[in-house]
Order: sequence, then structure tokens, then C-alpha cells
Amino acid sequence: MGGVTSSMAAKLAFFPPNPPFYKVVSEKSSGLLLLDRFPHRENVDVLRLPTRRGNKIVAVYVRYPMATRTLLYSHGNAADIGQMYDLFIDLSIHLKLNLIGYDYSGYGRSSGKPSEQNTYADIEAAYKCLEETYNTKQEDIILYGQSVGSGPTVYLAAAAAAATATATTTTTTIRIIITTTTIIRIIITTTTIIIIIITTTTI
Repeated sequence: MGGVTSSMAAKLAFFPPNPPFYKVVSEKSSGLLLLDRFPHRENVDVLRLPTRRGNKIVAVYVRYPMATRTLLYSHGNAADIGQMYDLFIDLSIHLKLNLIGYDYSGYGRSSGKPSEQNTYADIEAAYKCLEETYNTKQEDIILYGQSVGSGPTVYLAAAAAAATATATTTTTTIRIIITTTTIIRIIITTTTIIIIIITTTTI
């Protein structure tokens, strides 16, 4: 019964663009991965990241000169990184930070099917990439989740206790998540913005 419920929830929650708004191509001379709709930029890496659930997701990493912080962006339920690409570039420039955006399993050119559990594995893969490939410190990672992206954002904030997390959503509940080392307060205002305040504690 639980599997049927999860399957129905996935159909209601996830609307990956069909067809995707991009293809992943390999540059012949360098072997670099590129998104076919966009010219190559020296400060943008296109990545294929393995997840612990056996899928490979597509991500883009945008560098900003001398940036010390990195935004991990989890997009909404009806978009892919082809649609989000220009916004990623603009956010990096205007906020003066690095940015990684990724497609969930089953979105864009990522393999697998979209599901709640897969989104958790997907964001973990993006986070692991920041730590291992780009040597980003945990305290320098900002999490942002939009719509369905709020789920994996909250999950990772609780699991990794990242320094800052914000999420936008239409949910109207107020929750407090408490772990042995961290209190995460999720406060939803009338503007439907969730602010997650993470404080280390001995409670």
C-alpha cells in the first residue's frame, strides 16, 4: 500500500518537462560536457553525478570570481536546468557567489524516475560534489529550495547541518525539527517563505 501511495504522490508532485529543455553534448577537442542550447562559458562546468540510488544526474556549477559562498539550488517541480540556466548565471553574478544547480532523477537528462527518496539522494550527490570536487566547506554552503525542492533542501539541512538554508513553498504548516546536535526552526510566514534557522545546541 505504501508503494502505491508513494507512486501516486510522485505523479502529483513531479512534472518533468517533456521533452527536456536541453541535451548534454561532449566537446570534441576537450571532452568537456556542455548543454547544447548554450554557448560554452569558462566559468560553468556541466557535470554528471552518480547518486547512492544508482542514478546519474546532470548538474551545472557556476563560478564567481573570489566567491567564498556557494548556493545549492533545488529547482521547482516543473522545470529543468535548461530552463533555469540563465537564472543560475544571473543569481551568481548578482549575489556574487558560486552556484550549483541540478536536475532530479527523471528530470532533464538525468537517469531514473522522480521520487521523494531519489530527490534526497540527488541533493546528497550535489552536496558531495561541492565538498569533494570543489573543496567547499560545509559552513560556506547555502541551501535554497523552490516548490518540490523544499523537500530535499530541508532533508539535507537536517542531515548535514549546513550553515544557512532558505526555501520557498506553498505549504502552510509550521514544524520544528530537533536532532541531537541541531535545532532547525522552519517558520512559514504569510508570504509563504520558509526560513530555516540552524543552531548547534546541547539540548
